[in-house]
Amino acid sequence: MTTARQSRSLAAVLVLFLVATAVVGATAVDASAATPRLDDAPSTQPRSGVGGASDTGLSVRYELAPVDAADGRVRVRAQFRLSESVSRVAIAVPDGASVESTEGFDAADDDYDYRWDGQGDASITYVVDATRFGNGGLESISTREWSFIYEQAVDLATLDWWYYGDQPGSSRTLALADGVEGWAGDDVAVVGPVTVTEERRDGHTYRVVRPDRADGARPTDEVLDLLTAADDSFPVGDRGESTTVVLPPAAIRSGGLATVRRGPDRELWAHGSTAVFAHELVHVRQTFSLADGSDGPSMHWLLEGMADYQAAVVELRAGRLAEDRFRERVTTDANADAVLADRSTWASSEVPYDKGERVVAALDAEIRLATDGERSIVDVWRLLNAHDGTVSYADFVAVVEAVAGTELERWLDRYVLTDAAPEVPDDAPGLYSVPDEPPTSLNADAAAAGLDDVDRAAASPAATTGVAALGVQPTVAGVLSLLAGFVSVVLGLFVVVE
Repeated sequence: MTTARQSRSLAAVLVLFLVATAVVGATAVDASAATPRLDDAPSTQPRSGVGGASDTGLSVRYELAPVDAADGRVRVRAQFRLSESVSRVAIAVPDGASVESTEGFDAADDDYDYRWDGQGDASITYVVDATRFGNGGLESISTREWSFIYEQAVDLATLDWWYYGDQPGSSRTLALADGVEGWAGDDVAVVGPVTVTEERRDGHTYRVVRPDRADGARPTDEVLDLLTAADDSFPVGDRGESTTVVLPPAAIRSGGLATVRRGPDRELWAHGSTAVFAHELVHVRQTFSLADGSDGPSMHWLLEGMADYQAAVVELRAGRLAEDRFRERVTTDANADAVLADRSTWASSEVPYDKGERVVAALDAEIRLATDGERSIVDVWRLLNAHDGTVSYADFVAVVEAVAGTELERWLDRYVLTDAAPEVPDDAPGLYSVPDEPPTSLNADAAAAGLDDVDRAAASPAATTGVAALGVQPTVAGVLSLLAGFVSVVLGLFVVVE
């Protein structure tokens, strides 16, 4: 009897030790959540678009085939590749989708439609209407003769996944089913005849995908020249290995879309003015993520403010925008009373484009004046690209001051954290011409120099790693892991003695 009881107690010790260790290693997006058991841990959301660690834990390939009907429907086969670090996957299909088959998924009886059965790779096939409107026009559609499909129009409504240990990376891409003519990338797929042109310039591959239906789009040579000029004006380090621009058919709204991501291949779709292409190119030259305001000031405004400002600079330098029109654009009073760091004050979604652009323009001028034109807002972007982790407001201030070589925190606090709007100096050196050399005297490899004096825990309180569910820093996590194991052993011995 004693022997049997001891065996059960030792088993309990082992289970307690393993559970305690697993909880410390579990990662969750919500750092404020109560300490979970492994089975209750919140999932990670692979939706940032910036990617994760180099080790890919989960990848999804959306294979597309238009359904033989003129109703905009597309057959999607979502194929999952899962590493051993992935413990669970739960999904929900898009509204109105009809599921045709599943492999490796079981029906769920909660807020999800299906859960992975834990046995190897998996897939689900469903039919969904790919017609989507957004930003004032048509962004995705499938017809009998041609299709222009944006990834968000066909992907799963919910994709949550859990993992063991350090956070792995994730990826997703589009593909065309066998026998379907066209082209597919990470974010856009074109069904129908296309012409793909590649050209190597300055060590970078530019690719233009032109559907036969895109008769009214800019000439391919002009697009390549535009992209090269925009990159020359915005040398921010990591460009990846290739940049692909998809030119949509005329039925798709004017404008463009791009996803912020790391990796060798960058992709966008665009048609319209020079500014549209330059704006979207800024997005694919960003490899950092910005604080969303859930813990500290929001940095969302910088995303569109910088893209709109740099687009204006590109047009100015190319002679497509007169100086007085440039000044008018970057000094707009539209939404000037919004607080950029507090999205609850935004009366319009145009705030980051209007006041955001004005603050970026004024900040660029301040940096150029402080450095006699040696440095600019481009250097800030370059150092942010070299920064690990989410960029908080404190991180941003530290980088700006490192670039400018002077104190600018009070300036930023006034125009980012309050409803004040800055004046834009009109005598910033170097703004109106493309310099012979990249406009910098600051090496991106020395990015840490401007951040060494920053208290990392204070600057990025939300930047936790594999212990976000516990709300503690990594150095503390190791101690907690050992303590958890020690407590488990003590409790087990107590049971044995009893």
